[in-house]
Amino acid sequence: MYDHNPTTLLNLRRLPARVDYQGAAYLLNFEVVAIRALVELGFLKPLGSPKGMEHKYLASRTLLKLADDEKWLHDASRAVSKYWAEKNGRRKNVRLPRPQTASQAGKPPQLHEHFEAQPPLKSQGWGRLGSKMRTRPENEI
Repeated sequence: MYDHNPTTLLNLRRLPARVDYQGAAYLLNFEVVAIRALVELGFLKPLGSPKGMEHKYLASRTLLKLADDEKWLHDASRAVSKYWAEKNGRRKNVRLPRPQTASQAGKPPQLHEHFEAQPPLKSQGWGRLGSKMRTRPENEI
């Protein structure tokens, strides 16, 4: 077994027959999240058809063949880019504020009454020093 170090994995005399997502990422020069996306998109098929969140392994021999296939690399790279663009686009659409009504469109946003700037009262003081409350002198008003 290798220690998840790319140098250790790539310098082995014989690669392990199966590798996890991190090993596949080293062999194909993709990020680990891209390998997960490629499995989700169907570009890579894990061994044994694991269900749900089970640990997934990929065949090293298949990964090396795919690394030599320029067309597959091109298609996989485009698919990963498209996958993340769509996923980020969905996230941006969710965070957009709701459209304003016609009566609100030209008005500047109103501050909430609790957030309006007001000077502190004399009794509130300006902060704490140790356990004593420091108050503002009367001549600074």
